[in-house]
Amino acid sequence: MKGIRQLFYLSAFSLMALWLVTSGCAKKSLVKKDAQRTQEKIASRSGEDEEEASLRGKEYRKTPELETVRFDFDKAELSSRARDIIHRNAAWIKSRPDAEIKIEGHCDERGTTEYNLGLGTRRARVVRDYYKSLGVRMKKMSTLSYGEEKPVCEEPEESCWTQNRRAETLVRLPPRS
Repeated sequence: MKGIRQLFYLSAFSLMALWLVTSGCAKKSLVKKDAQRTQEKIASRSGEDEEEASLRGKEYRKTPELETVRFDFDKAELSSRARDIIHRNAAWIKSRPDAEIKIEGHCDERGTTEYNLGLGTRRARVVRDYYKSLGVRMKKMSTLSYGEEKPVCEEPEESCWTQNRRAETLVRLPPRS
């Protein structure tokens, strides 16, 4: 009986190890799509006091009135310059009560896909939380991390990486009737 039990455990362990190895071999694009869907789900969940706006089926666009917030390498803290930018952006957002915004977190190419998605999420959320502290309602905002997937510059040098470490605020204005 003891030999059968050991054989059972060995078989179960082998099957689990095989599953772990094969499930870890998914293509990078599938991992990215799953990570993006996860980020969208996170973005649509409750905030501290209110829920974020849903991202589903909505088109957001850049507008020159909303400036990009830049971050230091491997950081998600706001500099004094970033806070000044967010103050100006918040004033513009609050002047348009029908506007919704999406805050996108971005990273440079260094780091793993998973790490950069997490860092992009932290960057987007710190901007969102600062907007909230300035009176922008959570129901008007959503966050999404693209990690390293949407660079504005693709050269492997510091001047380029600096441009990619950012949080962008995009806007959606409903059509006027």
